Amino acid sequence: MNLGPVAVRALVALTQAPSFESMELIIEIDSLVSRAVVFEENIKPLNLERIKASTTLLKEQYSLSKEAESIYDWTRANEFLISNLATNDSLNEEIVLGIYRKLASGFADLRSEGVQGGNCLYPEASSLPELWKRFWCFFGEHRGSHPIVRASIVYQWMVTLHFFSDGNGRLSRLAADWVLLKDSYPPISFPNDASAFISALDEDACFTVDDAIVRICDGIKNSLGILSKQV
Repeated sequence: MNLGPVAVRALVALTQAPSFESMELIIEIDSLVSRAVVFEENIKPLNLERIKASTTLLKEQYSLSKEAESIYDWTRANEFLISNLATNDSLNEEIVLGIYRKLASGFADLRSEGVQGGNCLYPEASSLPELWKRFWCFFGEHRGSHPIVRASIVYQWMVTLHFFSDGNGRLSRLAADWVLLKDSYPPISFPNDASAFISALDEDACFTVDDAIVRICDGIKNSLGILSKQV
């Protein structure tokens, strides 16, 4: 299948190998996590902090109206995530689509229209079925990679490719959380949406694979700092 020019540009950026410096950062994070006690239950006390990365959730968190539906969907998606940790060895297509169905109230179709947000022009809708296949192939090729590398792949690919019409940021973070929690890392959290963004197609920043690893490491450190204050 022929891919559109934006899709091709995205694949070139997303398939680069991480640098030695990134791997050193991962070793540093591992030393922090090895001294921390991480349970699946940590996802609950971190929920308030984890929504700060989403402008949609942040806007709705104090609303009591029907418009706060995304908060309810976010809670359901987290419950689905936890329920699948014990019964699956690796993140798969069924889990990701299941998470998204909770976020999107049952819908899980790839977007059918082009979309542009901020400084990003996302891949052509016609390229998404092929990009979806390539994402799972690339993720499968990294089955033996470090969990932080695998989480960064999930996170950056999903944010960059914008597979769905809405909720891509929330989905990417939840899918990355699944990978991390499966290997006893805490879920990621960020102080705001800007510190969470990692699209390789951002016209200004052009975030790299190394940047994605740094983002995941920063998200883990932020969560560990929050959890340490609760002990």
